[in-house]
Amino acid sequence: ELPELEKVDDVCEQMEDSKFMEHCYEQFDVNGDGKVSMSEAAALDLSIDCNTAKSFKGIEYFTNLVSFKSSSVETVNFGYNKKLTSLDCSRAPVTVLDLRYNTELSNINVSQCTNLTKLLLADEAPMESVLRDTNFNLVGCTALAAVSLPDNCTVIGGNAFRECTSLVKIKMSACTEIGNNAFYQCSGLTSVTFPESLTKIGD
Repeated sequence: ELPELEKVDDVCEQMEDSKFMEHCYEQFDVNGDGKVSMSEAAALDLSIDCNTAKSFKGIEYFTNLVSFKSSSVETVNFGYNKKLTSLDCSRAPVTVLDLRYNTELSNINVSQCTNLTKLLLADEAPMESVLRDTNFNLVGCTALAAVSLPDNCTVIGGNAFRECTSLVKIKMSACTEIGNNAFYQCSGLTSVTFPESLTKIGD
């Protein structure tokens, strides 16, 4: 279990990136008192769409965050954002995404994240498929070396890992179908262990 968040008067004081701080004051200071209280940060169904900040330290106080989008993010910790359902970091310079606590996350777009080396997913995450341009997009993650798919992910769609040139291994414990060109240009892939559940492999 993660430790309890420290009680603070203004969550923005926990942030180290002025661009993220500015975004949060503009979007979430509901009562206009010049600060974002913990109750304001914990409002229902929050979304963050910020393409200027690099560090998102302090995002943990937005415990009801459901959607996050940023093409500029370098570092972020979603451990406390357990209601997150949608994540779009396409083309961002982020290097590590630890999503092991995000069990409600069903949409992930990290396409063309060429610096991404590690992607950790929750086994309980409701992702039944890895499909290009839909709910789980990893196309062009050229630095990603290993992927462990959630236990309930049964379909790897066409072009799913296209151009993941550093991918060495992949775990797919419940996969039943692999689509056409799923591992196209995965030149670093050395071995794959297919589960007994697999019934179809495309071209």
